Amino acid sequence: MNRGSAIFYGKMATDNRCIFTGTTGIDGAHFFPAGDFEKFADIPENIFGMRRDHHSVPQTPCFDWTQRDGVWVVRPIAERRYMLEHMSLEDFRPAIRNKIRIMGLYCEKYGVEFPEGERPTDYEALMLQGRQ
Repeated sequence: MNRGSAIFYGKMATDNRCIFTGTTGIDGAHFFPAGDFEKFADIPENIFGMRRDHHSVPQTPCFDWTQRDGVWVVRPIAERRYMLEHMSLEDFRPAIRNKIRIMGLYCEKYGVEFPEGERPTDYEALMLQGRQ
């Protein structure tokens, strides 16, 4: 499957709505970053619908970025998993859990670590941005 199709189908799991707000006009956010995990880049279960400000805005706490020791870095997978499992809208959680389960199977197949969810160190800042 090509990346465009994967993004389309990945977002359709939540009816093309942001998993945090339920709004339309969303990006396809990769659970396992496409640049670091090329083998997962085109898998729809690795892609979740998010508003741009929740997905990837440099210099802002979001799904892609967090600050460590004053430097903006790619958010760890464990924190991303926590966000998907605990900070998303409850109506979308069954679909999200299913996609996470499937990604666990891909990780097992390819020998990629699949960490448990870990509460983000910047949880309060994320919640102030209107996440549910």
